[in-house]
Amino acid sequence: MKKPNQISNTAESLSENVHRHEKWLDKQHQTAKKRLSPEMFEMFEKYDNDLVMSGVSNSTRHTSLIKFLVIIDEPKHTVEFISELQNVRIVD
Repeated sequence: MKKPNQISNTAESLSENVHRHEKWLDKQHQTAKKRLSPEMFEMFEKYDNDLVMSGVSNSTRHTSLIKFLVIIDEPKHTVEFISELQNVRIVD
């Protein structure tokens, strides 16, 4: 049996491998900046800031931003359309 690499058993390596959300979030922001218009990217950033201020975990934030990016990346979805969606009440 091969001995495991000592570097991979350090606390830093384990933390990086287990908790990769910071890297994923950085990559999401880079992707969003490339794919979205400036207005949509600003909306993406505001949503991310709202998630940070509300105290959600990084994993929930990552999942929410993925879903948000899918929704706002549609060509037919304009800033006005998404603003209207925010004002719609789903449950009374």
